[in-house]
Amino acid sequence: MLIVKRHILLSAFLLFFASFLLQNHLFAQRNKHTLRVCFYNVENLFDCKDDSLTNDDTFTPEGNNHWTENRLRLKINNIAKTLIAIGEWDTPDIIGMAEVENAQVLHLLINETPLVAQPYSFVHYESPDRRGIDVALLYKTSTFTVIHSEPIAVNFPDDNYSKTRDILYVKGIAPKSKDTLHIFVNHWPSRYGGYAETIHKRNYTADLLRSKIDSICKVQSDAKIICMGDFNDYPYDESICEHLRAFAPDKVQSNDLIHTLFPYFSKNNIGTHKYQQEWGILDHLIVNQNLYYATTGFHTEESGHIFDADFLLTDDNTNMGKKTFRTYTGLSYSGGFSDHLPVYIDIKY
Repeated sequence: MLIVKRHILLSAFLLFFASFLLQNHLFAQRNKHTLRVCFYNVENLFDCKDDSLTNDDTFTPEGNNHWTENRLRLKINNIAKTLIAIGEWDTPDIIGMAEVENAQVLHLLINETPLVAQPYSFVHYESPDRRGIDVALLYKTSTFTVIHSEPIAVNFPDDNYSKTRDILYVKGIAPKSKDTLHIFVNHWPSRYGGYAETIHKRNYTADLLRSKIDSICKVQSDAKIICMGDFNDYPYDESICEHLRAFAPDKVQSNDLIHTLFPYFSKNNIGTHKYQQEWGILDHLIVNQNLYYATTGFHTEESGHIFDADFLLTDDNTNMGKKTFRTYTGLSYSGGFSDHLPVYIDIKY
């Protein structure tokens, strides 16, 4: 209990300091024609109320996790701290998120943490996921204007009972930009039950996403597209390579997509998620060739990054090295951040 109280006090001090700096513009600013785009699976960002329509009982004060208002507040402060750090004290412009329960927790995040100093709004739709977790997109209204959004339902033709998260589609523009940026935020079906037993669901979701991308490009041949999310598969799995058709730049052919985290493919000690002793990339930033190779309008100038700040990690006493610093380890509360690391990329215009 004493450790948790100290952590809360330290977090509160850091967040107050960050808020002061943000409000007084004491940070180095990115180039005004740069959008920092990130994705973060925040792991179980639930409110404390029981939703009778979803299986969220664990995240209530009476549930197994004893999820209280104080724990929720620490969770959203930890998320805010992470986002501020990703932005290098100039918070990201566009933030895709997974595992958020509802609009209420997003309101808390942007209005009751130091993020309130920035003009954030968000796009969120309730999905049919049985646990009640959704994807969302936060964005700064000063640097990105949403002109259209919609949820894309993932309905498995061979399994009407199975429900998963929608894909979120958002289209927007930046100030004085003549380009449109198309964004897809994803959280594909999990591997729970085994890879072989569940891969067909992720393949189907990949096909659905690919069809939406192709439809956009058929209407607008120069469309700029970014796909982000927790795909629950690795870059070499068939859902990514055969169905979505995303590769490192030196492997792409016509109409293939580019996986911007390719510099990490051959590294063994870093990824976005650790399973037992192995790190791997489950969280992806994938763009089309129009966005990657363009020299005008929206374009990327470098690869994506995995944000592996020390405060997001803790010692792995079982498998050696480091592991993600989670909110819970089993049913044991530790007051950490998430079981995933965030990823980000800068998009110029």
